[in-house]
Amino acid sequence: MLDEARSLPTSQRDIMRSASLAVVDAEALWLGLPRPGARERLRTAFDACTHASGQTWNLAATALWLKILGEIDPLPTEIASRLRSPYQEHIADAWREAASAWAELGCPYEQAIALSAGDEAARREALALFDKIGAIPAAARLRREMRASGTRSVPRGPIGKTRANPAGLTGRQAQVFALLVKGLSNSQIARRLSISPKTAEHHVSAIIARLGVTTRAEAAAAARARGLFDTLES
Repeated sequence: MLDEARSLPTSQRDIMRSASLAVVDAEALWLGLPRPGARERLRTAFDACTHASGQTWNLAATALWLKILGEIDPLPTEIASRLRSPYQEHIADAWREAASAWAELGCPYEQAIALSAGDEAARREALALFDKIGAIPAAARLRREMRASGTRSVPRGPIGKTRANPAGLTGRQAQVFALLVKGLSNSQIARRLSISPKTAEHHVSAIIARLGVTTRAEAAAAARARGLFDTLES
């Protein structure tokens, strides 16, 4: 659907389209998916929104994701004043206030992102929120950050059918995917699983479609972003 939206004649001329697409690509980049040029497109959309009337929502969204990606300086007062308080506080690094404001608005995903910038207790709360709402890629990303920073006893997350196969693959597809992310070709996968190369090709195509990516490399990147490696190799 995103590729179809990008192909529309107005996808880059219409700020309402280009800003939304830029935000989606920014989030994908934050989650570890390959999105070349995402930062530049987000900056372009933000600059366009600052000069456009009636674009407060897109201005806030692009500013927020520039902040999350570490691409924004403190906002000028005249721009910050156009944003609602959760955005102002989040962008100003007031993570406690931002998290509370997001919670009041019923936005747990943004609340968890704000908490992720806090202390260890806040990050554990963020992780619990991500797990609760099923934000698997964001939870996997935070778990990696917490482990890398030396946090001990990072919760592994919910155990169950979804956790066992968060990509929603069949058993055979999971086997194929586990070999794909190790770099095996279709013919090598076929030999390893005693299936025909054509069947292996069909499985790989189905996996790529299921993950919403276009290449094998992007599928492997998605596996990293969603924390699937441990599951697939178990």
